[in-house]
Amino acid sequence: VQTLTVNDCMLRSIEPCFADPERLPHLTHLEATDNSLRTFPAFPGAFPSLTTLTLDRNDLTTLPAQIGWISTLENISLRQNKISLLPSSVWRLQKLKVAHLEDNLIIRLPADSG
Repeated sequence: VQTLTVNDCMLRSIEPCFADPERLPHLTHLEATDNSLRTFPAFPGAFPSLTTLTLDRNDLTTLPAQIGWISTLENISLRQNKISLLPSSVWRLQKLKVAHLEDNLIIRLPADSG
């Protein structure tokens, strides 16, 4: 599976097994808009091929610091959530080209972690 779309499915979370590199090693696009997501699983080795992550219109208030470990991420869309703070690890996403953060509660971007 390269693309997984689970829009408008009333999801409250994405199970960590979907991030497991052994289960979905070729997943490049994950779209889960119009759900009720409050968390997103990220850990070292998670989503080894993910280039596009779309989590618009959910209930996210933050992202895990481990989001910076998804080194292949090029596009992220988090429109219309409740995010007030991004982890400084976002600066580790060296391939990131596009970040849609509109309609959140962000008042400042995180400081560079070095």
